[in-house]
Amino acid sequence: MKKKYTPYFICFVFLVSGILNAVTTETHSNARSLFEKEKKSLKNVALIGTFLPVPILSTIFQAPHLWSEYNKCKKIYNYLVYSHIHINRNDFSKNKKNKADKNLQLLLEKIKEESLAARKNPTSIFTPSEGQKKLDARIDTMTISDLANLINKADKVIPDVLGDARFHTANYDLFNFRYSFRSQALMADEGTSCFEHSISKESELSFGESSQ
Repeated sequence: MKKKYTPYFICFVFLVSGILNAVTTETHSNARSLFEKEKKSLKNVALIGTFLPVPILSTIFQAPHLWSEYNKCKKIYNYLVYSHIHINRNDFSKNKKNKADKNLQLLLEKIKEESLAARKNPTSIFTPSEGQKKLDARIDTMTISDLANLINKADKVIPDVLGDARFHTANYDLFNFRYSFRSQALMADEGTSCFEHSISKESELSFGESSQ
């Protein structure tokens, strides 16, 4: 029964998702706005996949994946919010600041943990580049303020590492999000992460468009 109905259900869910995305045509002034819209859309699709029995077995099998996608998007949205709170501390309550700092610290620890694991168990036959070694050293000394500053910069310009505001698409792959902080960007200055390079590239594009 699962094999018979699942393809139809998947098509139905993504059709609804497309309709929900098409309804909203607003522009996004920051990545928080982009992720908030995507988060709401994913939640609507997950609710449909959970409670609409078409058929019930297919619903049961699809719902966990749909909620997983929603939760990943929500998590990156929250990191954007936490970074905004951390940078603009005077505008928020003590509880919100403490919550933001706690969650940014957890993110930073995860990035450092994955960075260290990658160094101990390299997957490439080549030795790390000098640029990657410099980035590794920077990751080791990174603070939550450093992390919040980077995320806050990305929030303002919406680089491609976070998505494409023109097409209302958000990149919410959590592993790739963390990976972009600890991976040396190709064709960039030594020690520059993919996340930083993405910000710089988008900033240059935005400056070029605004000067025309």
